[in-house]
Amino acid sequence: INIGLIPFATMTNGSTETTVYTDDTPAGEWGAVGGTADPADTNDATIARVGTNSLKLAWLATAVAGDGVTATITSDNLEANESIGMWIYSTAALTAGDLTLVLTDDGGARTFNIPAVATLNKWTWVEVDISALTGGTGDAVTAVAIKLSSAGATAHGVFTTYIDTMVKWDAADELTLGVDLIDQP
Repeated sequence: INIGLIPFATMTNGSTETTVYTDDTPAGEWGAVGGTADPADTNDATIARVGTNSLKLAWLATAVAGDGVTATITSDNLEANESIGMWIYSTAALTAGDLTLVLTDDGGARTFNIPAVATLNKWTWVEVDISALTGGTGDAVTAVAIKLSSAGATAHGVFTTYIDTMVKWDAADELTLGVDLIDQP
């Protein structure tokens, strides 16, 4: 195997660079959105992709569309960014759009479908295209959320997802970032 070290970008909060939205203690940074039956969010050291913990979301059978978790971030302009990617491990097969990524800025919330995670109990890298954030729709993002959609609420009862290494990046960092993430243990 030919593996080389590829450094991450500066990872400072700003308009075009790469930023990591989860660290090794993600449950301290995420919380319930205040829905009907939000998932319990905890750190999980048993199922982790990078580092020692992932964000474990235990979805309830009573969960409805809009239930989920959210994290507050320093106001960030994502309009020049291309994608938000993350590792997801799920105990249920997820169709594209069962879970959504919601970005909230001063102009309101923007919802994006999270791609399918078809293989059960295996880490899958997914990328959410956020390039539609333009013209003031993503210039001051202050919250990131993962929510259940109406299709997801209909399709699933009790299931668990694990999220690890949620990252946003611009086009210039994408190749470097992708290689670095895939090469992680």
